[in-house]
Amino acid sequence: MHLNSWLKAIAGLSVFAFTPAYADVPEAPAEVGFQTLITDSINDEVLSFQLKTAATAIQNNYFGNDEAVFDKHASSWYEAAILIGDTTLWRSSGAGNFAAAFEMLGLTTGGYDPTFTNIDSKNVNRFELNQLAIGWQSGDILSLGENALSISAGRQRFTIGSGFLIWKGGTDGGRHGTPWLGVHNTWSNTGLVNLAVNDHIRLDAFYLTPNDQPNTDTQIYGINGDFLLPLDVSLGASFIEIFDSNTPERRHTRVYDLRWGYQQDEDFGLQMSAEWVFQEQPSRRQSGGANAGKKGGENREAWYAEAGWLFDGALPARLSYRYANFESGYDPLYPGSSGWGSWRQGEYLGQFVLRNENLQSHQAHFEVSPIDGWSLHTIYYYFLVNRKNEGQFADSQIVMTDERLAQEIDLVSHADFGNGWTSNLVAMVVIPSEGGKQWSGGKQTVFGAVFDLQYAF
Repeated sequence: MHLNSWLKAIAGLSVFAFTPAYADVPEAPAEVGFQTLITDSINDEVLSFQLKTAATAIQNNYFGNDEAVFDKHASSWYEAAILIGDTTLWRSSGAGNFAAAFEMLGLTTGGYDPTFTNIDSKNVNRFELNQLAIGWQSGDILSLGENALSISAGRQRFTIGSGFLIWKGGTDGGRHGTPWLGVHNTWSNTGLVNLAVNDHIRLDAFYLTPNDQPNTDTQIYGINGDFLLPLDVSLGASFIEIFDSNTPERRHTRVYDLRWGYQQDEDFGLQMSAEWVFQEQPSRRQSGGANAGKKGGENREAWYAEAGWLFDGALPARLSYRYANFESGYDPLYPGSSGWGSWRQGEYLGQFVLRNENLQSHQAHFEVSPIDGWSLHTIYYYFLVNRKNEGQFADSQIVMTDERLAQEIDLVSHADFGNGWTSNLVAMVVIPSEGGKQWSGGKQTVFGAVFDLQYAF
């Protein structure tokens, strides 16, 4: 099996997100990169073009209190981006394959986003390098299989699992624009070594520098393993260390990650998954007890568990429930959107307002595909705060006395028209609970809608 095919198999089994024919991902199609390099085509040059557009409208932003908190009001904005790239593969006899990938990005954004990350740059227009990487693949020179070993470096994509920790290499919003389209997915710099063994084991060693803004000059290294086991079980494990950063509390943070997944059948039956993360944060000042405020470090955890059922037949559908918990002070690293609700939790709160820290979430997700190429999603969230007036809720407008934060309902229609054209229509309703009213200072229900249209070849 080719490396690209093996990666797709891992993506479908190492995490809970399943990939039947009617599943969809908000960021599809993926940018050209070594993880998506087409190596089994007779054409060894892959040209790519993507056009992404979106318009968003929000009523009662920040529960109706954005102007009091930010001295600005957000109600609507537009986004557009064009990505043009080229990936070339050179085959050699007895020396493996050599590859290079290049992509440029042009974008425009007009209007304030809900948390005013672009308060000093309401209109953003950029033209920038999005990808520039080189690599080598072992071809057929190793007995482990074609392209069992690959080595690459430069500005490119790299992901782990469902994106609970590592998915999105760049940040959006602010001077980067495109807060909804989220086109900044590549890492500013990478060094990757990937080994695939007999289609059942995937090993990665990696160095990453994020393309974030403001630039934190964060540098990460780690190792990752994904394992396909008998009885439709998958396991994953990662070790990650932030060995340098301009954010002092992140320095020398060590992260241990375990993942588990089960899928009864590709088209029908039970699906389960879980992930647990343990962080050692030696540079963080202690937050409680007699040593509060002193150096000495703390440990943090995050985890989720999910179960669902895939219904086969004339009307394919999926119903799932997920619980996730992120301790106060937990560092979410660089999660991303591997599917609706993972791991931007909520198309309003998770996409624009909250981060995965000091937070509990209950998610119920029902999706159905009435016809081929069209899927409908109904997603419900109930959010609670772990520690009131701490972490991302430390600047509460009113002292929080209630851990109940908010409920969000998202309705999503995803259409694939064929010939590279897709669109998403999203409606959002966010109802503040008592804790959410205290935190934001507002009490109104948020209504929102997004329409995006995308083309790719």
